[in-house]
Amino acid sequence: RFEKIFALLIFLPVAPDDLLCYLAGISKMDLKKFVTIILLGKPAAIFAATDILVNKPRLFVDMDGTLTEWRTLKFNIGKYEDKDKIQSQLHYLLNTPGYFYSLKPHQNIIDAIKQMIQEDKVDIYVLSCVLPNTEKGSPKREKIAWLQKYLPELEESHYIFVPDGKNKVDYIPCGQMSTDYLFDDYSLNLHRWDRSGQTAIKYLNGKNGTKGTFQGNKISYERSAEDVARLLTNICTERQMIIDEIPPEIDEEFDYQSFDFDDYE
Repeated sequence: RFEKIFALLIFLPVAPDDLLCYLAGISKMDLKKFVTIILLGKPAAIFAATDILVNKPRLFVDMDGTLTEWRTLKFNIGKYEDKDKIQSQLHYLLNTPGYFYSLKPHQNIIDAIKQMIQEDKVDIYVLSCVLPNTEKGSPKREKIAWLQKYLPELEESHYIFVPDGKNKVDYIPCGQMSTDYLFDDYSLNLHRWDRSGQTAIKYLNGKNGTKGTFQGNKISYERSAEDVARLLTNICTERQMIIDEIPPEIDEEFDYQSFDFDDYE
């Protein structure tokens, strides 16, 4: 019975190791079993203590549709135009110099992240997908310039850019930890994050995620900056569950044909 209790306590990060080893020494436990329990139990306990007690939670925040507005684009497409042509039109627009830099901020989210950076209870990172550079320009450079304009409090070393179409989970520095969280509007990213064993938080921006396919933490665009900062902090530090109702859809389209991107180059 003592051996089972000893093995269990050795796995705990805050176990009184010296006392346990003394008690093992005066018990009937043989040396081989003692060494096996120590070799298996202490590394696991040290890892758990490092993950839980030392590392602050990390919150990875999406850009498009979370920090920035989500633009709904409507193309004049003929009845028989194929998917490749539509995709080509979309990529042409997204690679227009000034497109990403001209995105409007979601000010409540920007202010909430600034507050969290100041409070320093959670490590903040930006985790955003980027299109490849073209002869027309660099979407990545535009996103960096955008962050420096609207979120200068965040160090550039905390910008993480993921090639378009790749899994964000695969680009987390030092690998994922149990205290990693994703704040994103795109359900595919959230589902991938959840499947990796970590906690995802849906931003209900009034455009994406209106069908309710993601079942997990949800924060509405109707929340104030103070509310968003408090709720995100509570989710990351106390594992609190927040599920806002799906807010009204924002039905507006981006008039790209009359928009002057030259103002933003």
